[in-house]
Amino acid sequence: MQGKKVSQSKLFFRFSLEDAVPADDFYRELEKAVDLSWIGPKVAHCYSDIGRPSIDPEVIVKIELIGYLEGITSERALMRQIADRLSPRRYIGYDIDEAVPDHSTLSKARDLLGRDLFQEVFAYSVRLCQAAGMVGGLRVSGDRTLVKANASLDSLEPRLVPYSPQGFLERLYAQNPAPGPEPAPVIALSEQPDYPTLLPVAADTALPPISPATPPTPVDFASGQVGDAGSSPATAKPLLGNATHVSASDPEATLVARPDVKPMLAYSAEPWSDARAGVITHADAFTAATPEHTTATRALIQQRGEFGLALATMAYDKGCGQGRLYRQWREFGIVAFVPHQKYVNSTSGPGLYELKDFAYDAQRNVYVCPGGKELKYSCLKARWPTAGHVWQAKPSDREACASRAKCTKASRYRNLKVGIYQPYYETMDARLAGPGARLAAIARRAGPEAKFAEGKQWQGLDRAKYRGPHKFKGQVLLTAAAQNIKKYVKWIWRKTKGAGHARTIAPALLLAAIRRLRQTLTARTIRL
Repeated sequence: MQGKKVSQSKLFFRFSLEDAVPADDFYRELEKAVDLSWIGPKVAHCYSDIGRPSIDPEVIVKIELIGYLEGITSERALMRQIADRLSPRRYIGYDIDEAVPDHSTLSKARDLLGRDLFQEVFAYSVRLCQAAGMVGGLRVSGDRTLVKANASLDSLEPRLVPYSPQGFLERLYAQNPAPGPEPAPVIALSEQPDYPTLLPVAADTALPPISPATPPTPVDFASGQVGDAGSSPATAKPLLGNATHVSASDPEATLVARPDVKPMLAYSAEPWSDARAGVITHADAFTAATPEHTTATRALIQQRGEFGLALATMAYDKGCGQGRLYRQWREFGIVAFVPHQKYVNSTSGPGLYELKDFAYDAQRNVYVCPGGKELKYSCLKARWPTAGHVWQAKPSDREACASRAKCTKASRYRNLKVGIYQPYYETMDARLAGPGARLAAIARRAGPEAKFAEGKQWQGLDRAKYRGPHKFKGQVLLTAAAQNIKKYVKWIWRKTKGAGHARTIAPALLLAAIRRLRQTLTARTIRL
């Protein structure tokens, strides 16, 4: 007989959320493995002792983790998913008849708790992995990736000073009248007689307007600006750069224009990964204009100080390939595998002789060029941020040299400048030619590069959810914490219930079976 399901409302239900969620649910395992009860006392200073009770801050963190674990970037969609599904409801502690928090309340609570709490959550995830033996602490690798900002190129507008100093004072006193004499007029320095000006004084005129309907798309990669630099002044589109334009939506987002990157407003994220199990041990966020070499050493110091990592070796890309960093890392006792730019060992430009083509005589302190001519020491030339020793050839040797076209393009002297960090570059070149460089490169590709690729594909890190570097850093920290926690829960499950648990208990079961067999044989012998 064919059945037919008839839906009929009931007056009374017998329902248990605990029984409805499967026993092997991921959020059950997450609840058992990761204890977040420390969050309440940690942020108690953010709440008043009187008034209506707020949402439990532990619930806020759990909701954020659900969003990052499942890649739900919209807070409205996140709260709708939690309201509809049983296992997230059980995880945050809300029964089937309770209304989950509103998405606007979630936003306010996140702004109240701030980035410091997210930093604590990330540090807690690292310590969990440390306690489980997932962090070796000897080999780490880092990398930087661009993340599109939550702003469009259409939001760019010229950086303008709306008032002159005198006009600003007049407007200020007009809005805030005060008794007393009128303020003295402000005279700019550039208007003082005989004031030495190195640059022409700009007129009080606005930059050319940018049409929002037709945003400029051509890119001048040489200057790192967006616009049409090759057209005539009458038809050229205005060049856009970080020095001349700013986003009205997100003023701290940086314009990026590179040959391999489509022009966009962006931030940058920097994860560091341990080589043992791929745990992220450091995560930070910056504007896209922040150089990589300015933050690498600070990241290493933070990992040593906060988590006590030994950090014997580290790997990074050529964005940190600078001699001063090589020296710092050597002083810290870190063996680095970081390539540098090719121009470091060049002498005058591409296609010319490199420094390795010149032979150095240490006893006489002279360099011998490929043509057999000597270059004598001249001076120490320092110009921030570089400094180097200069060796110089005789003008007569330069004129009579048959390899002049391949040696230099200078009009008078053939100078050879050797940086003060040249020994560190040579040491790094020799190290990168050894067998350890390949392992370091593999660790970097399998570590931080894989982590931000996972974050972009599955956790919404392909675009900044919020505006401003501080809020964006919170997104980066929670993304890294979610990746660590997911890896930790999987690690614990393998040790207790998975294949790792089977490998652990198999020897014990074998010994117990042998022990029972011995007891049986002993009892039979006694009976005989």
